[in-house]
Amino acid sequence: MIKGDAIKRLKELAKFDFQKKLGRVGFGVIQTINERVEKGVDSTGAKFKRYSKSYSDLKEKSGRNSKPDLQWTGEMLNSMQSKVQGDTVIVDFANRKHIKSGDTVEQIAEKNEKTRPFFTVTDKELEKIVEKELFKPFERLLNGDII
Repeated sequence: MIKGDAIKRLKELAKFDFQKKLGRVGFGVIQTINERVEKGVDSTGAKFKRYSKSYSDLKEKSGRNSKPDLQWTGEMLNSMQSKVQGDTVIVDFANRKHIKSGDTVEQIAEKNEKTRPFFTVTDKELEKIVEKELFKPFERLLNGDII
């Protein structure tokens, strides 16, 4: 017969919201990509390729930073979203048109990805996110900590 703490812990385990934790993993992926892009670093750890002289000049004339950061309006990076389907986390772009070009945000991301790969995380980055957002909370729950 199961008694006391064991019953309490089983009830807590039943409350573990796996879907919610997977959603946090998706958020962590987006956050990791944004932090890396802000530093001007691609998904391999290399600095982004420089903008062309004409594009760099155009950004400066518009009062923007000419450092490669994949941002003009911020719309592309702000359009990243994550969703959970079953046991899978999907990170993609909201299907909306870019104000300036009329392209979808996904089309703009694909163009950027060819020159400055950014839309992925490394195995090491993903392991760190999953550890923080999924494994650690589950481990704390198994140890009887409230999460």
